[in-house]
Amino acid sequence: MSSQETEEHIYDDDFDLKEFISVIWKGKKFIVFISVIVSLITTIFVLQIDDYYISEALLIPSEETSNRAQGVSSLASLAGIDIGSGSPDKTKEALAVLTSRKFVVDFIENHNLAVPILATKGIDRESGELIIDDEIFNTKTNTWVKEPNISEAYRIFISEHYSVTSDILGSGLITVRIQFISPDLAKKWTDMIVEGINKSFKEKEIIEANRSISYLNTKLEEQNLTLDLKKVLYQLIQEQTNLLVLANGREEFMFRTVDPAYVADRKAGPLRSVYVILSFCVGAMISIFSLFLAFYNNRKIDLQRKFPWAVVNKI
Repeated sequence: MSSQETEEHIYDDDFDLKEFISVIWKGKKFIVFISVIVSLITTIFVLQIDDYYISEALLIPSEETSNRAQGVSSLASLAGIDIGSGSPDKTKEALAVLTSRKFVVDFIENHNLAVPILATKGIDRESGELIIDDEIFNTKTNTWVKEPNISEAYRIFISEHYSVTSDILGSGLITVRIQFISPDLAKKWTDMIVEGINKSFKEKEIIEANRSISYLNTKLEEQNLTLDLKKVLYQLIQEQTNLLVLANGREEFMFRTVDPAYVADRKAGPLRSVYVILSFCVGAMISIFSLFLAFYNNRKIDLQRKFPWAVVNKI
C-alpha cells in the first residue's frame, strides 16, 4: 500500500469504539489535570461570592375588600353613576402594582435602599453590617462619590433581589420574596413591601371613598330625583362609609399575611459544590475534545515536554 493510500485510509476509517477508549485512557492524566485546574479556578471564584439568604411572605387577598369593591361598582352601575371605584378586581390590580416600576422605585427611594443595592460589596459576618464600597458611597460624609442611578437600582433590585409569584392553581395565594446577603435586611425589606402595598391601597381607598361620598351627597341635592334613585344613592353612601370604616380599622387592608417573613438561618446559595462539579465536567469535556482533535488531525499531543508527569503515548 502506497503512502498516499495509507494516508487516505487513516482519514476514511469509521469511528472505532476501541480507538475512543484508547485515546481517553492514554490521555487520562491530561484529562484529570485540566479538569482539576478548571475546578480550582472555579473554586477560587465561587469563594469570592457572598452567601445570600431568602425571606418570603405568603399573602392572601382580603375577600372583604374585594367583595365590597365589587358591590359598590355594581350599585353604581345600576344607578348609572360613575364614582371612580377603579378596577372591581382589586387582587389583579394589587398584583400588578407589586411588580410595577413605580411601586418598586418609590419603595427604593422612600426607604433609602440605593446604598445597599448599588454600593454594597460584602458583609461582615460577625457584626452583620454591610461593607460599603467607598469608591461609590462615602460612609464618613454620607455622600455619594458616584451619582446614584435609580434606574440601575431598579434593574438590580428586580433581577437579583425581589420577586412576586402567584399560585398558578388559582388559590389566590401570593408570595413576596426578597433575596439578599443579609438575612436581617431580607426579612425587613419583605415586611416593608407587604406593609407598603397595604398602606398604598388603604390610602387610595380612603381618598376615593371620601371623594365618592362627597359626589353622592352632591347628587342627592339635585332636584327631580326619583325615590328609587335616592334609595340607590343612600345605599352607595352607606357602602362607601363601610369601606372607610374598613380601611381605617384594618392594617392589612389589601392582603392578609398567611405566613409572615422570617430571618433565614440557612443560606440559599450559592451552591458552590454544584459549580465545582460542573466545572470539573466542563474541564473533562474540553480536555477530551482536545485529545480527539489532535487524534483526528493525526497529531501527537506532546505533554511530555510541558507536563512531565502527564505522559500521553503516541496516538
